[in-house]
Amino acid sequence: MTLVAGGGRVGTLYGAYDLLYRLGCRRFAPGELHEEVPQVGRLAGIRDLQLGDKVQKTGRTTEHTRGDVETIGAQISVDYGTGKGTATFDDQVIVRGESGEFSQPGDSGSAVLSDDAYLGGLLFAGGEGITVVNRIGHVVSLLGVRL
Repeated sequence: MTLVAGGGRVGTLYGAYDLLYRLGCRRFAPGELHEEVPQVGRLAGIRDLQLGDKVQKTGRTTEHTRGDVETIGAQISVDYGTGKGTATFDDQVIVRGESGEFSQPGDSGSAVLSDDAYLGGLLFAGGEGITVVNRIGHVVSLLGVRL
């Protein structure tokens, strides 16, 4: 259990926001299309990413980074460690950072957007210079959400 306490109401509220930030939560502010991504701006809509797309994301660890869609339709296996096994994921998007890593541990769950601000995927894994992104079409369909 984590106790968050401040010297008063404002201090406690600041502590709660700081804790959420450290856990990777980011605030989405209402905008013209009801969503805004920090350091990116308003979302233009949603669409699946395409080969060669220039992309960007704002993550907890690496903050705002840019990259290129290198592969579409990839199949990857993720080893979750001893006793947890390996899972295989189909139809994934592979992104490589423009200068250095596109993501690092702690960035999982970040929205990945095209350079023209279309939400295209959800970051979930990475390593060896690449980042793996779930296609936004699959995410929306499987979770049954509307954007």
